[in-house]
Amino acid sequence: MLNGRLARHYGIPGVAGRSSGRSRCRKNSHRGGVLTMASVMKVTANGTTTSPILRGAWVLTASSGLRHPSRPWTVEAVEPDIRGATTIRQQLAKHRQRTECASCHAKIDPPGFALESSTSFGGWRDYYRSVGKGEPAVSRAAR
Repeated sequence: MLNGRLARHYGIPGVAGRSSGRSRCRKNSHRGGVLTMASVMKVTANGTTTSPILRGAWVLTASSGLRHPSRPWTVEAVEPDIRGATTIRQQLAKHRQRTECASCHAKIDPPGFALESSTSFGGWRDYYRSVGKGEPAVSRAAR
């Protein structure tokens, strides 16, 4: 269900006007379902960047009702490791090696990573933004 404004946001052609209506997804589309809606992507991001931890925790709580324990105060948050782990997957793999982190992250990380191809505003991305390396970020939703 979407209107013309949402259709433009998602890059879906053939929808105009303010009234919401049913629209079919194209073959091989990344769209569909509640979890990929821009509103869900927005509430599971900080505005400019995304986090598989925040998204995974939200999915567990909102969709299944499972509560995850809060991070113990003795464990620091995941910070970028400039000495080796360069991707968020590598950083979290290192983080999960800590026994006090592994059990929660075994539940949180899979649904969080499943949503990491979505930008903070619900667009599709094939890779993260990079400072000085890699390809520029391209939003499929803006096309």
